[in-house]
Amino acid sequence: MISPESMSALRFRHMRLEDVEQVYAIDVLSFSLPWSERSYRFEVGENENSRVWVAEAVDAQGYSQIVGMTVIWLILDEAHVANIAVHPDFRHLGIGRKLLARGLLDAVAGGATQSFLEVRRGNLNAQTLYQEFGYEVVGVRVGYYSDNREDALLMTLDPIRVDFLREIAPQAGMPGDTPQAEMPGATPQAGMPGATPQTGVPGATPQTGVRGATPQTGVRGATPQTGVRGATPPE
Repeated sequence: MISPESMSALRFRHMRLEDVEQVYAIDVLSFSLPWSERSYRFEVGENENSRVWVAEAVDAQGYSQIVGMTVIWLILDEAHVANIAVHPDFRHLGIGRKLLARGLLDAVAGGATQSFLEVRRGNLNAQTLYQEFGYEVVGVRVGYYSDNREDALLMTLDPIRVDFLREIAPQAGMPGDTPQAEMPGATPQAGMPGATPQTGVPGATPQTGVRGATPQTGVRGATPQTGVRGATPPE
């Protein structure tokens, strides 16, 4: 296991099938209703609408560990932030903030001009992060979350602020699977130690970002399982 203290670099890349076990472990640590490993394999290998990224910590010996992940669904010109989480040991390092920026830039390259997500009403840390990106509350899903019937706030970002995203993730202008390493001690905008703390796991842990619900059904261009498009998208 790599610790924040032993991390010599942090790189961001597309999620691969071999990452799923570690990604699932992060989900279990972060959420009361985690996605299944099968769901992540589907997102990586079958869902053409999915933009999936990981943050990978590397130590001085070259060992690596997945420490964060995000899943964004590209639906026409909209980037639906379905899931984002960071390993508990690596929170407050700006990793979630950088993951969101990179995922949105990837979606923009695929044609996205706006974004939406849902967040628990009580998750003020996450709401602050999304407001920093320009998201605004446009609706409420009363009693949306099944575990405690908490309301969900629907937040939209229109248009996506590309220049702002590039300030956060300056190396992420061209989506691809080539790892992009960043060193600890870099500037806060780089997302490394000393950076702006990330925010928000709805429900269980309040520092990992947006929580997604059930993944899509697998039909290309189909809507998430949570309902008719525009009705109750996942967080």
